Parts: sequence; structure tokens; C-alpha cells
Amino acid sequence: MRPWLAATALLLALAASAEEPAPARAPERDADPEAIAIVARMTELLGKVQSVHYVSDTSYDAVQPDGQKIEFGAHREVTARRPDRVRLDTTDRDGSRRTIRYDGKLLSVVSEDQKVYATIERAGTLDEIVDYVNADLGIPMPLSELFSPDLPKLLDDEMVSARYVGAEQLGDTRCDHVAFRNEEVGVQIWIAQGGAPLPRRIVIDYESSVGEPQFRADFVKWELAGRAPDSLFAFEPPPGYERITFVPRKRSLPAPEAGR
Repeated sequence: MRPWLAATALLLALAASAEEPAPARAPERDADPEAIAIVARMTELLGKVQSVHYVSDTSYDAVQPDGQKIEFGAHREVTARRPDRVRLDTTDRDGSRRTIRYDGKLLSVVSEDQKVYATIERAGTLDEIVDYVNADLGIPMPLSELFSPDLPKLLDDEMVSARYVGAEQLGDTRCDHVAFRNEEVGVQIWIAQGGAPLPRRIVIDYESSVGEPQFRADFVKWELAGRAPDSLFAFEPPPGYERITFVPRKRSLPAPEAGR
């Protein structure tokens, strides 16, 4: 499982464990019911909204050959509408800008700094399109699975531990700080208290990766009401931009199990 998917799987497994009886776990696993309930309220809210718009500032570590961590980051604006509309606008810290749109039929990617675009006709749900963009095209869409219209059925044994850290203040928002982990990643998440339990900050530690880099996301704006118009997801080639072709990459096969 890819590390970012493992983090998402852990989130959703936590939510699932609060809704149905938990299977027997190994004794070393420790799940705080309060932490599980808080994450379950968040995923329940995000799972039922028809349209979502959020703005985030993200940063991530790039581990260099000498072991030093160099931080990069981006400003992202995401709009998704069930069952099959999504738009992601990204501005990197160096000023590079790119946009991904899907209108239910046509997937498009535009790079403003390179003045190129690519399109492909493809049918699918948000889950399917996000997976295609991430896995087949190799274009990251960080945390997109958190807002998937169909939360996948995941095994509860993704979780090793979950605990409630405490109530903390982020800006003008009082949040519940929870931490959980599995064999690949450690995740911390700050979820707003009150009637709209939305994530305000997420930190992911890739504990199994060389240098244990981090990914961080601060959510600065949320909109759950209203219906995003079709025009937001539609694509028209920008004047003067060159059309290029997507080159899907082959998915890697899982490693064989020992003894086979």
C-alpha cells in the first residue's frame, strides 16, 4: 500500500470501528474510544456532503542524499461535487501553477508555467478518477481520498494505536487533537470542535521511509453548502498553450509473499 493511501486507510478504518463491533485485535494494539469517535464524526460529515470546497497550505520534506530534509510546499484549492466532478488548483512556493479538472467525461491537466495541457476522455466516479490520476498518471492529489464520495471498505486492522491528545487552539478554532498510527505512518489530526467537525490541520510522519519525512496540511477555508456549477469543472484550451499527451505509467505489482 502506498504511504499516503495507508494514512487514508487508517483514518477510514478508525471511523468504521466506531460504527460496528470491532474484530478481535492483537493485545499490543491500543485504540482510545474517544479518539475513534472524534474521527468518526469527521468522516461521517465529509462522507455525506454533496459538494465540498476547501483551501489548504501544505508542506512536505524531501530527504536529500546526504540525509538533510528540505521543505517544499504549495497552496491548494480543491472543489469536489458528487458523484463525478473535481477541480484542484495548485500553486507551488516557487510560483508554478497547475490545474486538474474532471467534468464527468473529460480529465484535463494544465501547467501554466510550461504553457502546456493534456486531456483524456474517461468515465468514472471521484474515487476512480483520483486513483487514476495518482496511480496511473503519477500526479499527486494529497489527501483526496479523505473526501471521496464512496468511503472504501477497509480492514480495521490497519490501525495499531489511536489516542486522544487533548483540546488545543488553532487560530480562532478550538480543536480536538488526536494521534494514530499503523506500521507505515503516524498521523496527527486537529478536528474542530462543535457542530462542524472538520479537519484544521493534518501531519503525517512516513515512519517507514528513509529519513522519516513529514507531510503537513493546514486547512484555511471550508465550504460545504451550495452546489458548485458545471462551469467550474469544464475545460477550454488556454490560448497559446501547447497540447501534449498523457503517458500513463504501469502500476507496480505487489511483492510476492515469503515462501511463494
